[in-house]
Amino acid sequence: MSDLTVYRWLLRLCDPEGYVDLPTTRLPASGVGKLIAISRQHGVTGTVLRNLKHVLEIEGPATLLTNPHDGAATALAIKLAEEDCLPEIAQTLLLRARTTSLLSAIQRAGVDAAVVKGEDFADRLYELPGLRPFRDIDLLLRREQIDSLDNLMQSQGFRFVRPEGKYTDEYGERTWDSVHVPRVRVEFHWNMITCPSQRQSSSLAWCDLEWMTEGKRLQPTAESMLLIACAHAVISHRFDRLQHLCDIRQICRGRAGEQI
Repeated sequence: MSDLTVYRWLLRLCDPEGYVDLPTTRLPASGVGKLIAISRQHGVTGTVLRNLKHVLEIEGPATLLTNPHDGAATALAIKLAEEDCLPEIAQTLLLRARTTSLLSAIQRAGVDAAVVKGEDFADRLYELPGLRPFRDIDLLLRREQIDSLDNLMQSQGFRFVRPEGKYTDEYGERTWDSVHVPRVRVEFHWNMITCPSQRQSSSLAWCDLEWMTEGKRLQPTAESMLLIACAHAVISHRFDRLQHLCDIRQICRGRAGEQI
């Protein structure tokens, strides 16, 4: 089995809308384990596991495996991998709870803030939010309002994390970590292009985006969400994870609303 075969299956099975066609080359049971491991690196494990189960149950083990008799063992490996995802799901639930309380406190302080990336993408782009994991809380604010929230963040149980490297105040975000465990990280973005040298040619701040209100929350419009997703994927991550491509694909499919 070549790594190319594993990646072919990964590309077919990472689509949150399901698969259209499947590779003709089958995987050994060990290849399925490698596929699941790589899917974790790319942030698409939930989708891959769901599609793998569908292949086994609907298409049959012979469609996936070089040895169809490995079907039961493969199904068990998928079940164990789903259980391994439970801590990540628990962390996501914690982040959601902290986001709700933090946004309420920020709004009471008279400051506009909007959830971007992780939770916003999960809720608006995916049929099941659990298919799109995230590891921190990302909020976008106007630059001039961020300083006013220092005392509020301390009162909410967070400590400021000084940026590493040569950039300080000019860096496009400010990071806060909770002082209690489990750790919760909050990133206040005033520009989605965080690096000052990169902002010499591009910028994506609050005033560059369009907003709408959903319930009590401000949200970027579908067009603005696409700009955020592209900046995040290209500049922050350089497309190092399939998750970012899935986000962009879902936006282009109209999952966040039709674009102009």
